[in-house]
Amino acid sequence: MDIFIEQMVKKKRKMVDYALVAIIIMLGLILSALAVYLILLFIPYMIFMSFIIVFAFMFFAIRIAQGTKLEYEYSVTNQFLVIDKIIAKRRRKNVVDIKISNIDTFCKINDKRLDKMKINKSVFACEDYEDENTYVIVYHDPKFGTKAVAFNPNDEVLTAMRPYLKGSIVAEIYYKKKQA
Repeated sequence: MDIFIEQMVKKKRKMVDYALVAIIIMLGLILSALAVYLILLFIPYMIFMSFIIVFAFMFFAIRIAQGTKLEYEYSVTNQFLVIDKIIAKRRRKNVVDIKISNIDTFCKINDKRLDKMKINKSVFACEDYEDENTYVIVYHDPKFGTKAVAFNPNDEVLTAMRPYLKGSIVAEIYYKKKQA
């Protein structure tokens, strides 16, 4: 019997994201005004060109600002976990594609073991990495070495992953047994 479970998680925007959007749009306005001024100063009969430049700067500024709207899709298909990043509901990028049995560590984000590990690449595919219900998986990635991924799986995703996890991880996560 095949298993297919998926979950969508929307990243919560913080004040830093809103400030970045405001800076990008302001920069777009300033660059368009500067371009219009320079065109009208040196080539006054090219006013149509200035409208095209304003449109182009604003289009790219808005496009970049929309890149802060992130969603993550977690999919468990049989023994594989796939996490995709969806940017502004337009573009999809694969973040994680792993066989669940290859996960070395599976713990909450505030676990002390993570402080002692040497992690080469960290990925935050979660609503809010400061949330106590955020889990972290650590595994060996052939491209990066030790890779840690923070995510917010619901009970369905955790249940679908359970048969394929290592026994020590199942005991620790589901039965709260601490392994030495």
